[in-house]
Amino acid sequence: MTYTQVVRPPEVGYRHPPPRVTFDTELPIRAFHPHARATLRRLCGLVVVLLASALPAQAEELDGAPKGWMARAQLPYQEGFLERWDARRSYGSWLLVQTLTDVSERLAWELPHADPLMVGDISRRGGGRMPGHKTHDKGVDADVGLYMRGGRQPLGGFLELRPRELDVDATWATIRALLDTGNVQHILLDQDHIERLRSHLVHEVGMDPADVDAIFMKPGTRPDWRLRGVVTHAPKHRSHLHVRITPAPDDTVN
Repeated sequence: MTYTQVVRPPEVGYRHPPPRVTFDTELPIRAFHPHARATLRRLCGLVVVLLASALPAQAEELDGAPKGWMARAQLPYQEGFLERWDARRSYGSWLLVQTLTDVSERLAWELPHADPLMVGDISRRGGGRMPGHKTHDKGVDADVGLYMRGGRQPLGGFLELRPRELDVDATWATIRALLDTGNVQHILLDQDHIERLRSHLVHEVGMDPADVDAIFMKPGTRPDWRLRGVVTHAPKHRSHLHVRITPAPDDTVN
């Protein structure tokens, strides 16, 4: 059984022209109509909520973190939307899991020809120290793979990229989708990649430099961790985005 669909125009989607594509029922879920994908994502979200409700509430705090930040929700694998490295290291807060799920659905719509979002380490179940990381202990930090040219994600493991190897359109789409949730405290990225993105947005996209400065920190800028929704430099982040997801100050942690 086949049907024909015209994919989203390039001015609001990925860089490719809007070809007429014929799908069949043997194709992965990412190829299906957006309404079908949205329905599947909602069903997956319901499964996460149901599983979460079956877990016993934990009254204690972990390393001073509020109770609601405990790493009790597992990020679900979603074919065609989201890949994860290790299910045992994919536990986060409810807010983090819902945010990444929402972002993966948006990117499946905006980047129909690109690979699914790749998520690396978040936290272990219940949180606690994770070898190889200074953070990732409270369920609020997630490593997200960078898109390489052609919309490819490093599905076999994160790869250090040169700035010219970065797919700036897909990477900006990922950052924009994360920031638009309002749940991002900050994103860590290598300064060379930040400069590549800054140049692309100002000179090729035509974004107001003041708006770019408000998101991407300039070289030599001392990080102000009180700011929300900013992308700032961190060494050893040439292969991925480090995303910290926390409620806005006025929100209540559930």
